[in-house]
This record gives sequence, C-alpha cells and structure tokens, in this order.
Amino acid sequence: MDKSHIHAHLIHLLEERIAEQRTSIESLKASRDKESKSTTGDKHEVGRAMAQNELDTQESQLQRTIGLLRELQNLDPTFQADTVVKGSLVTTDKATYFLSIAWGRLNVDGEEVFVISTASPLGRQMIGKRAGQHLEFNSQVQRITAVS
Repeated sequence: MDKSHIHAHLIHLLEERIAEQRTSIESLKASRDKESKSTTGDKHEVGRAMAQNELDTQESQLQRTIGLLRELQNLDPTFQADTVVKGSLVTTDKATYFLSIAWGRLNVDGEEVFVISTASPLGRQMIGKRAGQHLEFNSQVQRITAVS
C-alpha cells in the first residue's frame, strides 16, 4: 500500500467534505436571512435563533475540517523513518495504519487502512516502535511487520 496515495486520497476526501460544508452553510445563511426578512414575532425569532445555532454548529465543523486538512497537508508522505512517527504507514500482522489525523477506517483501491491520530491510544503506543516489535491493543497482540 502506497503512503502517498493514501495521503492524496485523504486530502481529496477532506476537500470534498469542506466543499459540502460550505454549500450547507450558504444554504443555512439563505434560509436564516429569508426567515428574518419575511416574518416578525416570537415564533419567527425562535426559528431564526435555531437557524443561527445550526449555522454556528456547521461553521465550527467546517473549521475543524479545515484544521484536519492543514494538519494532513503539513505531513510529507515521502518521508521515511525506521521508527513510527506521525506520518508513518505501519503494517502489522493484523492491519495497516496511517498515523496522521483521526479519520477511522478507509478503503483505498480495495485495501483497508485505519487512519488514526498519534493522540489515540493505539497511535501513542506505536510511536517510537520499529518493525519486529509488538504492541497490545484491546487484548490483542500485534506484531509490526513494516514501517514506512
């Protein structure tokens, strides 16, 4: 499995998510503005406040997604290390992991990779390990077979 391909695929997914979130935000703004222009009264003030709350939530999610994209863009997918560091692709006898951002399971060209943060329990355990070493997670022992 190619680390650069996984990295590029994740960037593409994040860019798509950002575009979707921006579209959603624009739609919410239009809806909120339409609500405020066409109506008055307590009922409509509540509707506007609810629309504003949803807009605030969506904008917060957009900022988090942009942060994930920046974090991923700061990783050099061609960097190679003998020990596990942020940006490593780690293959064990059980699964393949890309230590970068908290994303979860990802299917890339028919192969499964778990994209995890170095702040996750498993990610913290992997940092500094080398091929041939073992780690235990959820009562399962895994042997690291490759680090790239």
